[in-house]
Amino acid sequence: MKKITYKGKRVCMLMDFSFRKLINNRLKKGEELLWQTELC
Repeated sequence: MKKITYKGKRVCMLMDFSFRKLINNRLKKGEELLWQTELC
């Protein structure tokens, strides 16, 4: 599983539904929780 990391908490402001949907479509369902956890 790849860990997706971003600089700062600025990305948290972008975590609206459409943004999460776009990213999650590129990830396996098993990685969705990892994505949301690592972000903030």
